[in-house]
Amino acid sequence: MRRIYVDFHRTSGQGWLLLDTIGSRKDLEALGEELRDGLEVIFYTDDGDDIGRPDDLEVRGWLRMGRSANSWLGEFDPTTFSRASERKA
Repeated sequence: MRRIYVDFHRTSGQGWLLLDTIGSRKDLEALGEELRDGLEVIFYTDDGDDIGRPDDLEVRGWLRMGRSANSWLGEFDPTTFSRASERKA
């Protein structure tokens, strides 16, 4: 499943993830022709474990087209938050 970088602190008033950071835009551009409303993805942000090793925080969600051209939002299922290390196990 495709991964899209997010800043979980950047949300709309309705709780949608704003996909306007450099990392988000880079990941969206990499989707190319796959980019579409409703595409299921994993949203992630960099984080670490208790001893400082990288361990991204992830959540399943869907891309949603924003109101303006080339504007994308993220809808996510908060019950699916996990660590990348849990997915690999």
